[in-house]
Formats: sequence, structure tokens, C-alpha cells
Amino acid sequence: TFSMLRSLLTFLTMIALLFGINPLLALVALAAPLPAFVANSRWSWQGYWSNFWRSPLRRRMSYLLMLLTNDNAAKEVKIFDLGAFVLERFRALAQENYEGQRKVITGRALASYLWGTLTTLASSGTYLYVALQAVAGRITLGDISLYTQAATSVQNSFQGLLTGVNGLYEGNLYLTS
Repeated sequence: TFSMLRSLLTFLTMIALLFGINPLLALVALAAPLPAFVANSRWSWQGYWSNFWRSPLRRRMSYLLMLLTNDNAAKEVKIFDLGAFVLERFRALAQENYEGQRKVITGRALASYLWGTLTTLASSGTYLYVALQAVAGRITLGDISLYTQAATSVQNSFQGLLTGVNGLYEGNLYLTS
């Protein structure tokens, strides 16, 4: 509780500090992590449903794997010459599972990369704005460090909070069904 209270106090102080230099700067620092959060939430949902619908396929794969690797089933597999059949069936199911997983994982990675790039650009814009304010003589050289650290702290704190919420959401998807 104290750690959370400390983080909240630091977060609010840094937001107030950024509002002091420019309210738009504070809003950009707050808004930058939001698109990545929305994308991660969407892909968490899609990943959950993808895994949910592929559960029977994975169960069949597990059964076939047990037939191929368990010593209790080895005699029957050998006597009836089922090894090649079971192995081919397992490979087909594994390929189907791989294709489905690949689509979700590739989409999630691409979305995370693109939205993460947007967050990086917003951060860079924040730093550029602060540097330009120093060049114009509106803030001191020491203020550059203060404001860039404040912007970084706000973004990291807010992104950490959103990541935690997304983790709770994703965990809740698996627990409620």
C-alpha cells in the first residue's frame, strides 16, 4: 500500500511539474502509452479466444504424443504398425496449431512494435520540446534534466499501471471461463 501510495504521489507530482511547463506536454506524456495499451488489450482478447478454440486440437496432440512416447502404448503402436500414422497425424495437428498461433503472435508483435514506435516518437517529441525551450532561454539547462525525467517518470508510471491492468484483464479472461 505504501509503495502504491508513493508511486501515485510521484506520478501526481511529475504531472503537476509537466503542467507547469506546458499542459499539452503533460497530456502527451499521459496519452503516449494509451494506444499500446489498447492494442495489447485487443490482442490479449484475441490470443485468449484463439487458445480457447484450439484447446481440443491441443488435447488431440497431447493424446497422440502420449501414444508415441508412453511405454504403456508402445506395444499396441508397434504391433498394429501405427507409428507412422500417429506421427503424421500429430505433425498435421501441430502444423495447424502453429499456423493459428503464428497469426496471433505475429499480429500482436507487429501491433506492439508499431504502437511502441508511436510512444517512442511522443517521448522524443517531449524531449525535443524541452530542449527547444532551453535553447529559447525559457528554461535553464538544469530544468532540461528535471522536465525530461518528469516526462519519463510519468510515461513509465502510467505505462506500468496500464500494463498491470492489461495483465489483470488477460488473467481474468482465463479465470472466468
